[in-house]
Amino acid sequence: MADLIKQIKARHPIGSFVASYTRGLKSSGKGFMIGFCPFHKHSYKRPNFWVNLEKGICACFVPTCEAHDPPMDVINFYARLKGLTNQEAITELGKYFDSS
Repeated sequence: MADLIKQIKARHPIGSFVASYTRGLKSSGKGFMIGFCPFHKHSYKRPNFWVNLEKGICACFVPTCEAHDPPMDVINFYARLKGLTNQEAITELGKYFDSS
């Protein structure tokens, strides 16, 4: 299972993966990106979602957002976005890999 998770994270880098779901995502300095949170029902005037490319995690700055804490990796992000368990997200994201 650990190898499959490593393969998923290698195939789906957090920055490019999250970019397809996060409006206005752009670089905000070395290793960081900021955009608008895909989990908010309403829009904010300022970007409120961050991505740490080096650590492979992301979260929302807004304390009341479901994506605020704890930070998510690509598997947690996909699971939350699609309403799946982490195991279901691993299965979907890893469907191209042989887990044996």
